[in-house]
Amino acid sequence: HESCPSPLAGQQVVLIGRFAAIARTDLSARLQTAGASVTRDVTSATNQVIVGQAGWPLRRNGRLPRALIMAQIMQTRRESPSSATPEVLTEGMFLRRHG
Repeated sequence: HESCPSPLAGQQVVLIGRFAAIARTDLSARLQTAGASVTRDVTSATNQVIVGQAGWPLRRNGRLPRALIMAQIMQTRRESPSSATPEVLTEGMFLRRHG
């Protein structure tokens, strides 16, 4: 029987914030096992930004993390309707979608 490719295969994912339901290292390993690459910075190649739900992901100075700001900018400044923008998901949304 043939195995189905993971919907995460080839995806570039950024993790931000503190995670409540799963340790960051476990989530990162799970993503990599599914074929995704986990990076620190949001770029034009980023497909998903997953935001941890253990507290709001604010920096010590009260500002949003740079990765989340970049994802929001990319979503509002799409170069064309067909250009890809990163999808921002909460930890819970990701876990419901990908089990």
